[in-house]
Amino acid sequence: TIDLTKDKFYSPYDLFRTGVNNQVNFSLSGANDKIDYFFSLGNNSEEGVLPNTDYDRTNFRLKGTYNVSDKFSITSSVAYTKSGGKRGNGGDKSVFSALSYFSGTFPINDYQNADGSERDYSFGVIDNPRYVLEKSPLIDNVNRWIGSATFNWKPKDWINVMYAAQIDNYSDNRNRFVGADLDRGSKTGGYIVEQNINFVGLESNLLVTLNKDWTDDFSTTLTLGNQISDSKRDASTIRGERLNVPGINDLANTINTFAFKDVNQLRNIGVFGEFQAAYKNKLFLTVTGRNDWVSTLPKENRSFFYPSVSLAYDIKDLIDKDGSFLSLGKLRASWAEVGKGPLFGQVGHYFVADGDFPFDGAGGYRSSTNLGDTDMIPEKNKSYELGADFRFLQNRIGLNYSYYTTRIDNQIFTVGAAYSSGLSGIVRNAGDFETQGHELSLSADIFKRENFKWTSILNWSNNKGKVLSLPDDVESLI
Repeated sequence: TIDLTKDKFYSPYDLFRTGVNNQVNFSLSGANDKIDYFFSLGNNSEEGVLPNTDYDRTNFRLKGTYNVSDKFSITSSVAYTKSGGKRGNGGDKSVFSALSYFSGTFPINDYQNADGSERDYSFGVIDNPRYVLEKSPLIDNVNRWIGSATFNWKPKDWINVMYAAQIDNYSDNRNRFVGADLDRGSKTGGYIVEQNINFVGLESNLLVTLNKDWTDDFSTTLTLGNQISDSKRDASTIRGERLNVPGINDLANTINTFAFKDVNQLRNIGVFGEFQAAYKNKLFLTVTGRNDWVSTLPKENRSFFYPSVSLAYDIKDLIDKDGSFLSLGKLRASWAEVGKGPLFGQVGHYFVADGDFPFDGAGGYRSSTNLGDTDMIPEKNKSYELGADFRFLQNRIGLNYSYYTTRIDNQIFTVGAAYSSGLSGIVRNAGDFETQGHELSLSADIFKRENFKWTSILNWSNNKGKVLSLPDDVESLI
């Protein structure tokens, strides 16, 4: 006979606690006819709803503008943020994975023996979620600087020249400790992962804007610009396995170490222009053009141009000039083309570190199973759209309709390859694809008063896609 009279149910929700968020902010600003400035300092401290989880962020920002003259001004700013904390791990054998299997027969917060080891009721099958939180959190520490400067010059009332530059730099240091007594670390004798991520991004933008009202009915705007972006991300990871001494979170406390490094650098340069014309505030024409040079494409194919044209006309006065029934009646048509290149490292063939090394004290590399076509050209997205927008009865009823067709030429795909070739996929231009569809939206203000409004909206859409062509050596794409 087994006495169960003193048995009770222990809720797994006992793991959670009330989160606490504390915020402290201070700001100072001032201005005169020549200078304006703004300074802010703040801290955000959080205790998570899970034990041993927290987040802390401290940031400051300084921004100022100096009016050199009535036509020229300089604005600069600098911002710094320090953030980080401890959080529960995710994925398989994580805190919530263990929580989903944990039995309510045992108190979840009774997680540790007197000698500091895990109090385990499952003989190593399921980790105690509280023990995982206390002994194996993910720790990160981020430091980020952002600095910018903007120069604005207005030589004439209808001419404006603006140049802006920004630098974004951050370091992200991450640490993960997994003891040998945890399920996830049992097969490797425990392990430690330390990752250092450094990022530097540069951004440069030049805009020249020309606004001209030629008559009371006709005006134009011309915008010319240049954009340069350059970014580099350097990630280094060291993984150490087989802990010498349990509980010590130091890579020097591991026997086997593995190092990984990943560097991505992107550089994009673009020149662009936009022309806008308006006639009687009813007829609107917009023409744009842009040429980009993208570093991820082969050198001879890095340059590509894409334009767009749009036209809109307000026909309200032709139908209901006094607006008693029709509040708005606009017809629109547009054609646009957009180009894009592949992701970093998707052109060419490279050697990569082999996961089976080091072996017997020797390192090794292998040929990557992915290959990128060195003759790849930009992917082009061409779209057409026709539409109408009507509003009735002082904007209480609205009707919006559009028909569109989008065609993607030279779409960039990863195409499967025969394993006998030593490859698993080839990144290449692999076909043309077209979609077309209709979109209809009907809205109505059912009830409208000063303090209450009830609006109903009905949407309907239809979309069809079709593969127009594939390369001769490609039967299908999945």
